[in-house]
Amino acid sequence: MDESTMEWVLKMLYTAKHLYDVGRLDDLIEAMENVAGDGEEFVFDPDWGCFFHELAVGMIFDRSANYYNEEDCSTTWVFWDKAMYRYYQLCKLYEVREGIVEVENPYLKKAEEAIGRAMTFGCNDYSYCWHTDTSKENRCKLVWIEGAEFCHIYEVPEGLIDLKTFFQEGVRTLEAELTGGKVIQLPLPAPIPEQEAA
Repeated sequence: MDESTMEWVLKMLYTAKHLYDVGRLDDLIEAMENVAGDGEEFVFDPDWGCFFHELAVGMIFDRSANYYNEEDCSTTWVFWDKAMYRYYQLCKLYEVREGIVEVENPYLKKAEEAIGRAMTFGCNDYSYCWHTDTSKENRCKLVWIEGAEFCHIYEVPEGLIDLKTFFQEGVRTLEAELTGGKVIQLPLPAPIPEQEAA
């Protein structure tokens, strides 16, 4: 095994450990088996390493979709998650309770900082934005655009796991802040039907 192959194997093991810690490794293994079931042979090389990490990227949030743009060879990823949606719902309740506007909300500032940390990678060919609209669940999302020259896909799963953990812990913190430890039941919209990626 040459040095480049060993490097990708180690990156894959590192990502697998993170997915194991959040209970998603079995899903990744199943997805890899499905690909192998289509006649593809799994080999340890950079191409399979990238594919492995792209599969992992799509499994961390509750739902994700990606769209490839042939004109500029970029890929746009969209992520939705119940914890993110609930966090921003609770932020709105906090603003009402405190009589403040969005820009004064310390929890929104913490979320902005967490997103910035999670979405900082060692390669510059990417961009991201997020939407905090809670009028419908599918409007609250994180959007990440992976440029054609982006070569650090192996860093993305860890960043997304950190971000999902931030939202999960933030929900608990905000619920405690708003209720003194009692859980607030907020209405959740009906699940969004799965869509095929373009």
